[in-house]
Amino acid sequence: MYKELSIALLKYKDDRSPLVDWIYDELGKVTRNDGKSLVKYLHQKDGSKIQDIDPFSVFGIFNRGLKDENRTALLKKFKEHFKLTSTVPTDFDGIPVLDNQTSSLFSRDDDTKKANKAIEDQWTLFEKVVKGEKDLEDAFNHVIDNGMARYSLTMALFWIAPDRFLSLDSRNRSYMANLGLPKVPQKFHYQDYNKLLVQMQSQMQAGKVPCKSFKEFSYMAWKVTKNSTDTTPEAMPQQNNVTEYIELLEENHNIVLTGAPGTGKTYLAKQIAKEMHAECEMVQFHPSYDYTDFVEGLRPVKDSNGNVAFERQDGAFKKFCKRALLASETSTNQSVFEGLNDNPTVWKVSLAGTGDNPVRKECLKNNHIRIGWDSYGDVDDFNEFEGWRQDNPGKNILRTFQHGMNIGDIVVSCYSSKTTDAIGIITGDYEYHAESSEYSRYRAVKWIYKGEPLDIISINQNKTMTLSTVYKLSCSSQDIIKLVNANISSNHPIEASANKPFVFIIDEINRGEISKIFGELFFSIDLSYRGENGRVDTQYQGMIEEDDVFKKGFFVPENVYVIGTMNDIDRSVESMDFALRRRFIWKEITPSDTDSMLNNLPWATQAKETMHRLNQAIKDTDGLGAAYMVGPAYFLKLQQVGGDFTKLWDMSIQPLLKEYLRGFRKATAILEKFKQVYFNPEEESPSEVVDED
Repeated sequence: MYKELSIALLKYKDDRSPLVDWIYDELGKVTRNDGKSLVKYLHQKDGSKIQDIDPFSVFGIFNRGLKDENRTALLKKFKEHFKLTSTVPTDFDGIPVLDNQTSSLFSRDDDTKKANKAIEDQWTLFEKVVKGEKDLEDAFNHVIDNGMARYSLTMALFWIAPDRFLSLDSRNRSYMANLGLPKVPQKFHYQDYNKLLVQMQSQMQAGKVPCKSFKEFSYMAWKVTKNSTDTTPEAMPQQNNVTEYIELLEENHNIVLTGAPGTGKTYLAKQIAKEMHAECEMVQFHPSYDYTDFVEGLRPVKDSNGNVAFERQDGAFKKFCKRALLASETSTNQSVFEGLNDNPTVWKVSLAGTGDNPVRKECLKNNHIRIGWDSYGDVDDFNEFEGWRQDNPGKNILRTFQHGMNIGDIVVSCYSSKTTDAIGIITGDYEYHAESSEYSRYRAVKWIYKGEPLDIISINQNKTMTLSTVYKLSCSSQDIIKLVNANISSNHPIEASANKPFVFIIDEINRGEISKIFGELFFSIDLSYRGENGRVDTQYQGMIEEDDVFKKGFFVPENVYVIGTMNDIDRSVESMDFALRRRFIWKEITPSDTDSMLNNLPWATQAKETMHRLNQAIKDTDGLGAAYMVGPAYFLKLQQVGGDFTKLWDMSIQPLLKEYLRGFRKATAILEKFKQVYFNPEEESPSEVVDED
């Protein structure tokens, strides 16, 4: 029926006015159980009726998060009006759906000329696809460049031509990731999308994907990710409208989400990171948070004798940047470097001395390292051991080998004072092998390089390796990874993969003393200074260890993205540093942007309508305005009160509004009017009740 409707819809390409009229006059008669029209969501920014519509939004009318019976009722109207012969479907399993609040795909731009051009371009692409034309690049790219969300466009193309196009909705992208298929880029144009389609078709033909068509793939993705107890569209994860925020973040790397309290800014930030398949960490700024917490500083520690001393330690953001940098280096061949920990130390190990020998050969063959001091026997904890030899006790070496080395650290086999013939990742704890006649202390290792000796002097601070069996080298893990990548063994073919994004969320970014927290990072966080070219010396640069990747200066890796959140009405907003303001993109988040947070509530429809009604009243009240609107996070509390809207008002909404109205001369009257609007869907906005001051 979708295909037949696509062909029939083309008759409106050059004159959409009758189509818009029919949508309001006839489709508007199809209502939910509560009597609300199913096309009520179709309106301009100011709430007025639309004057034009694109073909994809027409399909969106019945491909939203609606009950199956409502989708069927809408399609019956389409069948009648367009005189279709196809059977009206009653089963929509596997067909991707749009979020109820973002179902209009036409432009609502205030620039009428620009909006009209966007809709015309969508009709042009629609016609080309329906007619089966091959050359779609320009038409596709025009639609994207005019602002239509990329993922939504692929969903629309799937609706009208499912044999030819793959929907990149959240379900399908998740299923693709689970199958280890090519990662979907966040930003793409037709050439990239078409390349992905060819790859997917090739994978299906080769039997690497358990599907033979895009239709079957979409159904399988729905089947493996659907809620096992509730398969209604309302319970299905709908298309998450975070694409525009992801694109802003990818273009600028730094963004602050601002808005009224409870709009779900932190929730949205986490959703953005999740949709980007990024590693994510969050901190919350407060008046006591400082440079030591964020970048680095001196911290008290106890030595082995119980004495207190101070040592330099990385702060949260610097640790995060190290992990991101490590991921960036290993992304060239992730399978080779699998098993590294977040901050690997590089250890030098001598395998029965230097040069070729039987112990070295055995270790490289059987994936481990071995050291001696066999006369001590199997001692579990050398920290408690007292029977040391006087001539060559090996205290530090044995303690290091058994307890200092961590799983995920790197070991470099010493072939000569200047070269290594093998580099590995520690994969096991200390083991004592009594059956070995010598060198009985083992650690399991995954060798990532074995071959001709490599010179490491240049990355080891120009230092030669000494005779000591085990100790830290002066090179960073990133230096070693680069060396391995440049000389990768034929046993490990390089399979380049995407550079994993890392998203650092700063909640309540305005609550801390920004200049004190960021310090030199005002410079390095700037997009134009990302990467090694933006190195900057930190306040404790002289104390940084030689094997630290930031020994030559700190920089923010290019795969690090920063999201800040803050409330517009917070008084501390005024203290935001201008230097920081110009390094971030500022994006206002309204309750309407995030009301999909309420989708899984049994009372979602009533909650959304109540929230929007109340917020319009707040927005129209002199002395308040949009910055004081109530966000969906407050309405999520309906779960705690069993859907009791009266309890929600008494316990959460009313106390908040009282705080807003503190000092207003007519606070009681305004609050009473808000209450009427909250409980009465027909109540007018309280704009006539104003504070005379």
